[in-house]
Parts: sequence; structure tokens; C-alpha cells
Amino acid sequence: MEAALPLLLKQLKLARFRSHWQPLADQADAQGWSPGQFLYALCEQELEQRQIARQQRLLRGAHLPWQKGLDGFDHQHLEPHHWQELQGLTRQTTWLLQAENLLLFGPSGVGKTHLAIAITMAMAAQDQACRFFPATTLVQLLQKAKAAYDLPAMLQKLDRYALLVIDDISYVGTPEKDSRPIGAGFVRLLRVNQAGKRGDIKSARSQKHGLQMPSGALIADQAIKKL
Repeated sequence: MEAALPLLLKQLKLARFRSHWQPLADQADAQGWSPGQFLYALCEQELEQRQIARQQRLLRGAHLPWQKGLDGFDHQHLEPHHWQELQGLTRQTTWLLQAENLLLFGPSGVGKTHLAIAITMAMAAQDQACRFFPATTLVQLLQKAKAAYDLPAMLQKLDRYALLVIDDISYVGTPEKDSRPIGAGFVRLLRVNQAGKRGDIKSARSQKHGLQMPSGALIADQAIKKL
């Protein structure tokens, strides 16, 4: 019976059970565990391994250009209340589940992308599906989908993410100033968030010194006009 156990566990896709049941059984015998204690320990290890594997999948699926948390961020140029707010955003998902926007404005080199990545990693650690895009890459993706008459399907696919991160949106023209379908398709994607389906992070360059954090209540149209 024990010889067939690894095969049964493989069929049940219980990888941690398969690799750890024997040493854990020996430990249970040595320490006089009850069957319930033994099963609980096995299940605990299986669940922990699955959570780790899922977080790794979420991070890979986010397509981050690199991985950096808030620990390494130089926040001396940030207003103290903005820094506290950023730290709070990484510790809970309420703002994300309410589909609020987070807008980061500032000149090059102040850490907008670093902050967006740190928040994305924190959300992935809390079991939220995220996707990072440079704005130009996202625009090209939408333009390709539009040319293939597949834009609605692409928008629906992107809406599956709890968090969509769009870096450097200042490089994308607005519908009022840019008649190309690229800008219009991009803003159409941002307007999806007004229905309360997904949280977005947008970062953009500005001439102001330091990093600005407008209210998360700003909707996509207001953000585009501000740019």
C-alpha cells in the first residue's frame, strides 16, 4: 500500500505530500503524534508551498522590469504624509479592491517606477494579480489588437488583473491633441476603471520638483488632462 502512495499523491497533485510524507511520518512516530496531528502538519506544508508557488507565479505574470521593495527607496524628497500613505498602500488591498487610482507625478529619477514596482510586489504578496506595462508597450499592444479587430477581447483580458501599472503615460497623446487611434484606445482602457473593476497605478513625468501624489479619486480623464 505504501509503495502506491507516491503515485496516488501525484495523481492528486499533492507535491508536498509526496516529497515530505515519509520523513514527517517518521517524526510523527518518534514524537507520538496522533493521525490528526500528522495530517495537519502535511496539509500545513502543502498549503505553505502552494502559497509560495502562487506568489512566484503572480510576480512572473506581473512582468516587472526588476524587483525592488520600499526598503531601498530614498524617500527624503517625499512629503512625510505621502511616504506614510505609500507605506499604508503596501500593507492592505482596500484601495485596490475599491478600484481606486494611484497617480505618481515627478521628474525623471525621483523613483516613480521604483514605487510602482514596490507596490505591485506588495499586492502580489497579498494574492492580487498584477500587470506592469511601459505606456508605449501597452499602446502598441492595444494598437495591434485594434488593427486585428480584437480590441474588446484585449480590454477584457487586461481587466482580469486586479492591478494594472502603466509607467510613463506622459509619452501617450490625449484624444484632444492626438487624433491617432493609439491615444483614443489607451484612454478607452483607462476609462474601464471608472466602472470600479480594477485599480490602476499611473506614473508620468512632470517639471515639478519631487514626486507628487494626487488623490486616488482622480479618474482617468482628469489624469490625462493634467498631463
